[in-house]
Amino acid sequence: MHMNPRVTGFQHGMLIVGALIANGIFSLPRVTAEEAGRSAWVAVAGAGLAVLLVALLSNRLASLFPGEDPAQWGLKLMGPLFGRVWLLLYLTKSCFFVILTMRIFAAIITNRMLTHTPSSVLAAVILLLSVFAALAGIGGLARFAEISVMLWFPLMTLLAVIFLGGHLHHLQPVFGDADPSGFLAGAKTAAYSYAGFDILLFSYPHLQKPKESIGAVLWSVIVVTAVYTLTTVAALAFFGLEHLTRLLVPTLVMLGIAETSVIERFDSLAIFMWIGMVVVTSGTQLYMGTRLLQGLIPNVSFAKTVIFLGTFLLVASWGETSLRQLCPRQPLWRP
Repeated sequence: MHMNPRVTGFQHGMLIVGALIANGIFSLPRVTAEEAGRSAWVAVAGAGLAVLLVALLSNRLASLFPGEDPAQWGLKLMGPLFGRVWLLLYLTKSCFFVILTMRIFAAIITNRMLTHTPSSVLAAVILLLSVFAALAGIGGLARFAEISVMLWFPLMTLLAVIFLGGHLHHLQPVFGDADPSGFLAGAKTAAYSYAGFDILLFSYPHLQKPKESIGAVLWSVIVVTAVYTLTTVAALAFFGLEHLTRLLVPTLVMLGIAETSVIERFDSLAIFMWIGMVVVTSGTQLYMGTRLLQGLIPNVSFAKTVIFLGTFLLVASWGETSLRQLCPRQPLWRP
């Protein structure tokens, strides 16, 4: 696949932001608080800093193979046998995250908005949009991510308002209510919400100015870490630890409460505006999966591979799965 240098440093960073922030924003405060208690926001911030280090190392790796992505340099780095095994495992990971992303978001829409619409139908719509996004290539994905992030980001300012309505004593003590193993477990759980930063490996060969990649990686991962940390702090301050751990999607509950005289049901608005972010996340994973499949099967058409992989994932994941099954252990709470 020919690599065209058509992605700016800013778009590269926006693509990383869009690939990182998806379904994790909805349930991250709860799943981390279950393990780390009131230290959840520290665990989230710590996980973000660890991911930042890994992302910078990954950026360095990408710089060693200018003009190539992992589908190409993977075989060179590990040889024909181990390289293909690695590509296959990497492909499996990408497919898993495509399915997980679309099914969780579809289940959220079914549960909170379109209660009579099967979640499998909504998941199919999201996957179809993801196929179109992946067909646009890395340049199209980068531009779409730029637009989606800019449209969504103003909603995050509501978290500051919600935080002001919370109680700081819910954040205390920062340490002490969870043992070190619980804190580490919380950080590990939070790290899953940062999955997707590896899109930088596939975007790097398309950069107009590769030297801008380090700066883009730095500010994009820091922005995501700040958003996740602020979300967790706001949820802890607003609900308190005991109440927070009983909520399935606390971020949407907070936005549902944050109503004004002008706009009602901010949670429904957030879900609607979040579709772009979800498509960016699943679209980037689908793009990576397609390139990895091309690495395993040389000389196949990119467009045909995207459509084949998208169809395969649709068939493989078809069926109803409730939100409780996708986000287990806690009962669903409605405002």
